Amino acid sequence: MHEWEKQEVLLDRIEQQTIADCLEYNVFAYEKHEWDNIPGIVPRYVIYLAKYMQGICAACKEFDERETVFSLRTDMQEQVDNTNTAIKDARSLDITEKDEIKQTISTLNKKTDDFRSTYDTFTLEATKLTEKDCFDTYSQSMDMVLKTKGKEEEVESLPKD
Repeated sequence: MHEWEKQEVLLDRIEQQTIADCLEYNVFAYEKHEWDNIPGIVPRYVIYLAKYMQGICAACKEFDERETVFSLRTDMQEQVDNTNTAIKDARSLDITEKDEIKQTISTLNKKTDDFRSTYDTFTLEATKLTEKDCFDTYSQSMDMVLKTKGKEEEVESLPKD
């Protein structure tokens, strides 16, 4: 066999070799006598390492495509923005509800003041009417007493039979 033919067969056999798991390094197996023929072991070893690198590169690319720092940062920023929006919406709702409560309290205070004013006016008028009724009743009673007293005096001054 010609020297070039040996190399071609050797290269074909080396290139047919497969790597089971590229992320698990397996010790490169060789026979000590192979070092006697350096040109044969060097290409075999280089191709072996190239296959490892090919597997490692494919695994790294798959990991890179799965999640990147940029995609994590983008996702995290989106979550932060959503949270901030939710907080702002809740705060706006709280402020609106607070304003409505203040308005309701103001309306109730005004109605209470109006009721108190109406009650005070009613009480004052009722007191005046009661006082007037009492005065009228007192005046009538006094008139009665005076009229009665006057009649008693007349009766006493009449001659007795």
